[in-house]
Amino acid sequence: MARGHFSKTWLAGLVFFFVVTNLNSLAYGASPEQFDKNKVVEKVHSLQLPFIENEGQISNEFVRYYARFFGGAIFVTGSGEVFYSFPAAGMTLTEKCVGGKVKAVRGEEKSATIVNSYIGNDPSQWKTNLPTYNAVTLGEVYEGIEVSLKAYANNVEKLFHVKPDADPARIRMSLAGAETLSVSDSGELEVTTAPGTVKFSRPVAYQMADGKREHVHVSYAVSGTEYSFATGNYDKERELVIDPLLAATFIGGSGINGEVIEDIILGSDGAVFVTGLTSSSNLFSSPARAWAGGNNDAFIAKLSADLSTLQAATFMGGERDDHGKRMALFGDAHLYVTGITNSYNFPVSFGAYDTDRNAYASNFYNYNGFIVQLSPVNLVFNLGTFLGGTAGEWLYGIALDSEGNVYVAGSTSDASPVPGHFDMPTTSGAYQETHAGSYDCFVLKLNGDLTGDNAACTLLGGTGSDTIYAFGMDPSNGDLILGGSTTSADFPVDNTLGSGGFVARMSNDLSTLTTSTLLGYVTALGCATIGDIYVAGRATGAFPVTADAFDTTYNGGYDGFVAVLTNDLAAIQDATLLGGSGDDFLHDIGHDDNGNIVVAGFTTSTSFPTTPAAFAPTMTGDRDGFVTKFTGDLSNIDYSTFIGGSGYDGTSADEDYFYALAVTPACNAYVGGRTNSTDFPATAGAYDETYNYRDAVLALIQMQDSDEDGVPDAEEMGPTGDDPLYDGNSDGTPDSEQDNVASLLTYNGQSYVTLASPDGTILTGVQAVANPSPTDDPPDYAWNNRFFEFTVEVANPGDAADVMLYFSGTPPTTYYKYGPTLTDHVDHWYEFLYVVGRLTGAEINGNIITLHLVDGKRGDDDITANGVIVDVGGPGWLKAFTKINLVSPADGATASSPPTFTWSGPGGTNKVFSVEVSTSQTFSKFWSTYGTLHLQITGSSWTVPNSTWDRLASGRWYYWRVRGADLDVEPLNIITSAEVWTFYKP
Repeated sequence: MARGHFSKTWLAGLVFFFVVTNLNSLAYGASPEQFDKNKVVEKVHSLQLPFIENEGQISNEFVRYYARFFGGAIFVTGSGEVFYSFPAAGMTLTEKCVGGKVKAVRGEEKSATIVNSYIGNDPSQWKTNLPTYNAVTLGEVYEGIEVSLKAYANNVEKLFHVKPDADPARIRMSLAGAETLSVSDSGELEVTTAPGTVKFSRPVAYQMADGKREHVHVSYAVSGTEYSFATGNYDKERELVIDPLLAATFIGGSGINGEVIEDIILGSDGAVFVTGLTSSSNLFSSPARAWAGGNNDAFIAKLSADLSTLQAATFMGGERDDHGKRMALFGDAHLYVTGITNSYNFPVSFGAYDTDRNAYASNFYNYNGFIVQLSPVNLVFNLGTFLGGTAGEWLYGIALDSEGNVYVAGSTSDASPVPGHFDMPTTSGAYQETHAGSYDCFVLKLNGDLTGDNAACTLLGGTGSDTIYAFGMDPSNGDLILGGSTTSADFPVDNTLGSGGFVARMSNDLSTLTTSTLLGYVTALGCATIGDIYVAGRATGAFPVTADAFDTTYNGGYDGFVAVLTNDLAAIQDATLLGGSGDDFLHDIGHDDNGNIVVAGFTTSTSFPTTPAAFAPTMTGDRDGFVTKFTGDLSNIDYSTFIGGSGYDGTSADEDYFYALAVTPACNAYVGGRTNSTDFPATAGAYDETYNYRDAVLALIQMQDSDEDGVPDAEEMGPTGDDPLYDGNSDGTPDSEQDNVASLLTYNGQSYVTLASPDGTILTGVQAVANPSPTDDPPDYAWNNRFFEFTVEVANPGDAADVMLYFSGTPPTTYYKYGPTLTDHVDHWYEFLYVVGRLTGAEINGNIITLHLVDGKRGDDDITANGVIVDVGGPGWLKAFTKINLVSPADGATASSPPTFTWSGPGGTNKVFSVEVSTSQTFSKFWSTYGTLHLQITGSSWTVPNSTWDRLASGRWYYWRVRGADLDVEPLNIITSAEVWTFYKP
């Protein structure tokens, strides 16, 4: 086997999602062993998920709110019952408050996540922009004790707020569906049921003092199938919060087909759109089903570029099977999704090209295609149509031209109810109007409004079986590029470069086949802006590779191939094989701005080529997914990795697949597909690793990191990623070439920072991360730059290292870390500031923070002198000044003498206030400390001088308010108090 050399690369970032029915549950990660070794997995298991209000989309009228988490779903009824559904295990737990009374259940804190449901063809049943909330409260269930719920990516948080003098011993919770309850040695609540065991994490209890948490000892107490809490000593005059978590990590339902991601595309703002199918319609199997759809529903989801936020999710389907296949964006105006359905009541729009499902059979061939148009902002349904004839169709591609016309492609069968009859509606003047073989390719063109006006449709094929699997549009001239397989000896071709498949060029009016070439079995294609066509597929023997290709020798089984063709499809510019001794399937292809080509798929070859620094250089199961990055001439592999697990039983070949790929200009790769492995890499640090059945997976991979510090080269090349000489710490050497310097975007992408450790040390695993524990972080601070995670390798155990953090913007006021300390090995928040006489701490000097770190001391998260310092932390800013509340004198008070006005205005760094008094509630005319006395008040109180008081007429009511601004904020933002109060001067 002849292969080119591997260039030095690193997997800089890897984020996994596993998708449930409504995609409100997302998971990420690698196994803890891999995370500890490589530091490549983002800790985002704290992602908060919204509760969705039931407006009829769940048939059980008693359900008020529901949310998805990794193990299943949580449903809250109007009477305060809480149902936990674990569909893969066939398990439902019903939790009730024993001895308490739920008076009102309501959603709290409106969520920004948009959820839509279009099930069936009755518009009155469609649900758009369903109300979503960050929390659900059950109110004061016990005297002085309020209960609320929040859902996160890997847990459900139940909060008991015990008011002063209330008794936490009154809390008693029952779990119907449990056989036994027990408390583990580590303090977890283990719930044993017939299908299996569910765990509640060790509870946490705390009180707030001066904006900081004071932890209170708490533990579970169990009696039969009820649990309660035993608390230690605490201040009975302050509120106590008790916080147990129900934890899980994997997503997916128990539907026979599970979940799968079929396509990924990127918006102009970096948003990530995915589509596929979900068959977990029984996530709420008792007391009623979650959805009214069939076995499978199509889903479309929109996520932020870093995969940390689900922005919108939409579900479409009918009474049978529905499957999203491909997507295309028309600017920022329309998102088109195509797929297949055998639901007669799939949602379509009035006046559409085809409003009826025509396919007749009860097997594979009963599918027709569909096209829907959604808003890319919130995934709201605009238009929809069926397409196809009685024999059935399968769609594999969609493209849009500059005028907004929609093109879809796939295959159609001759299995019509009438022998010899074929009724795929072709149009006059099309390249091929009549059916030729058992399967023919087809291409359909519609206006962007999905009506039949100016529609065109053509067939393509010979007397055998012909199928389109890959489809696109040449940006240089608008021609359509088609790729697929053929068994037809009479398939129309101009060139023969291989066998088993074809690549063709067709005019976009569907009247002319410009050129066609036989090649291998083509499964994916793309068009470079310079006019070259690149394709991927599979070969079963000799393939026309080029002399300097990465792999020139057929390896056995199915080999993948990648080829770059000339624009006229007449010749191969570059071509290589890719694979090992087993079967290798390439399913999607993309390229970056530097011409590098990336492919994704799955393989059964243990000898599949991977690079030394790969995330997983060796195969885990019988069939693993892979991602491979080639240089543009296909002579070398820059990066290649396996990603997968060992299968649901350790032997199944039906394991891990990647079907979809989207590549960013900087060569970050989003890949999507399905896993059937119980040990597929799960969230690092996740509480539990629970696999369902055939779960969908979405991963983000950053593939170029020459200095191996954990940050991709493109990200280290300055804020715009285009300066290879960028030098954030001004030491004369580009940051992308130094293993002790890393420059990167903050987690929210709004700032650019540089970290530098001393010469002789090595930075690894550098990444910007989300809030590591948002449920209990210090409430008075804002994390404008979020947090940073890194490892410093020092020369000797116990060595010190000062890490410099350079950034722009307003200097921070503090630095916080989240992790263990020498005196408290449980992860917790602590302020990490340097004071004279201490070895460690953060020293803040304007826009430079010096982190004084010592291996094994405070600040080293592994608290072990082992030559490695582990850090997770970030700078904090006192929260912005956003509100003013009046305190005294009380509204309606009588002021017989000059009063002292007081108010509260938390946050901000340089605040000034003005007190305003008027005889008019609208303050059409008013007197103020600033405008009248030219006084800027810097505190939160002001006493009226006698001279001013005497000028106010007696026997009158006066209105008063406070206005203020933070002088450090530009442009100046003047805030008015939330209240306008009155006082009476007798």
